[in-house]
Amino acid sequence: MFGMSFADIMASTAMALTTILMPRKDDAQYWIELYNGDVQWEEQTKIGNQYSCAAQGFFSSTGVCVAFPYNASLCAYYVCAIALRMQEKDIRKKVAPFLLGLPLVLGLTATISAVVNRCYIVITNEAWCTLFPVNTASPHLDIVQFSLLAGITCLLVIIFTSFALIIWRVQKNGKLLAQASNRDHIQVKERVTAAHQNTKLIFAQSLAYMGSFLLSLSFPLLRNI
Repeated sequence: MFGMSFADIMASTAMALTTILMPRKDDAQYWIELYNGDVQWEEQTKIGNQYSCAAQGFFSSTGVCVAFPYNASLCAYYVCAIALRMQEKDIRKKVAPFLLGLPLVLGLTATISAVVNRCYIVITNEAWCTLFPVNTASPHLDIVQFSLLAGITCLLVIIFTSFALIIWRVQKNGKLLAQASNRDHIQVKERVTAAHQNTKLIFAQSLAYMGSFLLSLSFPLLRNI
C-alpha cells in the first residue's frame, strides 16, 4: 500500500506541473526537430527544456507503471492472508520480497528504457510531457505498448482471481460455521465465527478498494477506447 501510494503521489505531482516543465517556446531546436516549428500548448506557461520534459514524463509514467503492479501485489497479499491462511511471518519471509521488489523491476524496466530511447515528449493529447516515441515506426513503441497492455491485463486477471479465491474462502468458512452450529463444540464455533466475520470484513474492504480502483481507471479506458 505504501509503494502504491508513493507511486501515485509521484505520478500525480509530475502531472500537476502540467506544461511548466515543457521546453520554452523559444527553444527552436526542440520544436523544429519534432514539430517543424509548431509549438504544442502554445498559450500555456513553459519554462523548462528537453531534460525537464523527459524527467516529467519519466516520473509520471513510472508512477503509473509501478502503481499497477503494486495493486496486484496487494491482491496477492489478500490471497495469502485470507484464502490461503498463511501466517504473517511466513508471508514476510517467503512472499513479501517478491511483492515489494517485482513491481519496481517491472515498472522501471519499461520507463528507463523509454528514457534511453527518448520517448518522453510533448503531445497534443496530454497537458504534460508523456510517453510517446518520436519515431512511431520504432519497434520500441510496440514493446512499450505491449508491456503496458500486458501489465494491465495481468493486473485485472490477478484482481478478479484474487477475489474469486477470497469469495471461496468466505463460503467455506460459512459452511464450517454451519457445521459447527450443529455440534456442541462451543470453542470451535466461536473460533470459526470469528474467522468468518473477519474474512467477511476484509472482503468488504477489499471489494470497496477494487471498486474505487476500477472507477479511477474508467476515464482513461473510455478515452483510449
